[in-house]
Amino acid sequence: ISCESCVVKNSGWSSSISKPIKLPKLIDEDIMYAHGLIWSDGSYQRNSIIFSGDNKALHNKLKSIILDKFNVKAADHTRKDTCQVTAFHSESLKQLFKNISTKLLEMPENLLTAWLRGVCDGDGYISEDALKICIGVTKKGNRKLLQKILLRVGIPTVDHKGNNIELTSQSQIRTFLDKVGFYHPEKARRAKNYKERPSEASRLDIIPIGSLANSLQRRDIGPSIHGWAK
Repeated sequence: ISCESCVVKNSGWSSSISKPIKLPKLIDEDIMYAHGLIWSDGSYQRNSIIFSGDNKALHNKLKSIILDKFNVKAADHTRKDTCQVTAFHSESLKQLFKNISTKLLEMPENLLTAWLRGVCDGDGYISEDALKICIGVTKKGNRKLLQKILLRVGIPTVDHKGNNIELTSQSQIRTFLDKVGFYHPEKARRAKNYKERPSEASRLDIIPIGSLANSLQRRDIGPSIHGWAK
């Protein structure tokens, strides 16, 4: 997908408050990763994109991508709660990123996995033993979009109570780590430790009940298959 296709005419791109930016020919994985970070832990404000978080590596990577791809320098701030804030004061960049949001489901898989990596570096969580990956989502519309994109890359999910999308089966987790993974240093460390362990069955992986019932019946330790509750 070309960057030019995400520039909407009369959207403020050429207005007096929009300083021209470098426009790459194509939207690539770096741009989609940056967009995922903003989608998860960022916000669009007047003429600006704001990214906040406490991991310096993510701020540095985001600043590097935006400078390299669009020639927009970042402004750093620190809030009273000591949370680091990176700001990009560019109406043109803000409009471009907002327009990319409307085309997410048109993106090929490699761009979607890069986007998911950014989202999960920002709002994702992987447990110390890596037996659960959670992605925090507060808006219902965003949850549905994220579930569609996860499905596009081969990771089906179900709704849970609360504001998280949870990956708990071994097949979900391994597919996620193989295709998406993390750049966030601590999350990447936990993912690496998990991938280096021998494969083992997950508590939520599906066991065919018919096969289990027949096995128990042959051993005379269970009811006939017709006696199982439907």
